[in-house]
Amino acid sequence: MDNRSIGIFDSGVGGLSVLNRLVKLLPNEKYVYIGDTFRMPYGVKSVDVIREYSKKSIEFISKENLKAVVIACNTVSSCGLQNLYDNFDFPIIDVITPGSVDAVCVTVNGKIAVTGTNATINSGLYKKYINDINPDIEVRSIAFTDLVPAIEGGHSLDEIGKKIIEKYIDDFGDFDYDTLVFGCTHYPLAKSNFKKIFQERNKNVFLVDPAHNTALKLRETLEQLNAFSDFKEGSIKFFTTSEPERFKKLAIEHTKLKKEYINPVMVDLDEELKKR
Repeated sequence: MDNRSIGIFDSGVGGLSVLNRLVKLLPNEKYVYIGDTFRMPYGVKSVDVIREYSKKSIEFISKENLKAVVIACNTVSSCGLQNLYDNFDFPIIDVITPGSVDAVCVTVNGKIAVTGTNATINSGLYKKYINDINPDIEVRSIAFTDLVPAIEGGHSLDEIGKKIIEKYIDDFGDFDYDTLVFGCTHYPLAKSNFKKIFQERNKNVFLVDPAHNTALKLRETLEQLNAFSDFKEGSIKFFTTSEPERFKKLAIEHTKLKKEYINPVMVDLDEELKKR
């Protein structure tokens, strides 16, 4: 038994797609979510900057007495994990490893399309992990550069977001994939637009959301450590580095949480860390 908190970190609201899965699978846990919306998007920044920003965010929420952290950000999972392993002693779970396993399990024709930010796609980790499992699978990856800002701007479900997605889907050309990986935790928030596009094109594609297997990995980790809580009801504390009202609006839109649970507190990470 362990009643400490589980940390969830993303560059913005994308990690809400992971939080949804965690709460569904482990509803009685205490969660602390931080979205670094002030420095978003991470995917166009340098590796050193991504490592610096992610370390600050985890350092901040570590004051909440954490038993594990889920990096609900593919960009940080692709290039900042080792830095976090080196600086913190609690279990840290990424989203790329579980997502790769899921993609390999569901593809039938052995052709997988990977979407993500520039940093995630440039890292090549999805292709590496997928081909480590099955070297015969063909993987093609494209950075959906404009999609994260669009989703953060409230366009995940509207025509603006749909047109952005269509533009990048077209870039896959005649690649006959049957599986598409959401290589950014923001993208499942626009899942209905992805579905519409494929339906309009009469194309059957399995959409892989790494959040599902990530939640299973967290449960497995807690089980191994005998670290489940004994709370009768879970709780969630939200932190954001800018625009808490906008964050709240998007969180209400994209989660099934009760509105009274969503009260994000804005923090200045640099100022908060100076106090320690």
